[in-house]
Amino acid sequence: MYIQKVIIIIVLVLFFVGCSTTPTVDIVATSLPITTEPTAIEVVIEKQSENAEASNPQGDSPTVIDSPSPHEDVGNDDVAIEVLQGHFQAVGDAQLVTGDVRVFQTNKRTHIITLTDDFSVDEESKLYVMLSTNPAPKTSAELGEKFIELGVLKKFGSMQSYHTRPNILMLSFQSVVIYSKSKDSIIATARLKPITF
Repeated sequence: MYIQKVIIIIVLVLFFVGCSTTPTVDIVATSLPITTEPTAIEVVIEKQSENAEASNPQGDSPTVIDSPSPHEDVGNDDVAIEVLQGHFQAVGDAQLVTGDVRVFQTNKRTHIITLTDDFSVDEESKLYVMLSTNPAPKTSAELGEKFIELGVLKKFGSMQSYHTRPNILMLSFQSVVIYSKSKDSIIATARLKPITF
């Protein structure tokens, strides 16, 4: 009988102790401060935003353009900046030549030489597109020792593009040349001039 009373007293004490401590736990839990420290992703985004603002404090758009059209000729080059341009002129007894050339520098340190959509040449022989260190070569001997052959002219009219290998010193070349190997003659040249902004 005595043991039963002791057990009942212990149960009652534990019950009242439990009831009295529960609110305290709830109060402590609800009074915890809410953390305001940024997550790792937020820190990275904030740093990227700060770097962008530091590199462009006035919010101006960079002087770049999308890679030139037609896009299929550009390959995997993401962004290109136009650095040089020129206008084609016929050489000697060559037939009518029209159009311009635009030179773009890519983010992969290559260059894209693009003949504009109004380009045309009245010639039936196989032609080649070349870079020359001479601003206005009139014969193959005047192409210079360091000329670069970009490839066979893809078509006698409309826009077309040619790529250079990486890391060439483009400013050392002063003209784009349309050349006929079978006739060993230069059909047209376009003197390259820097783009002024």
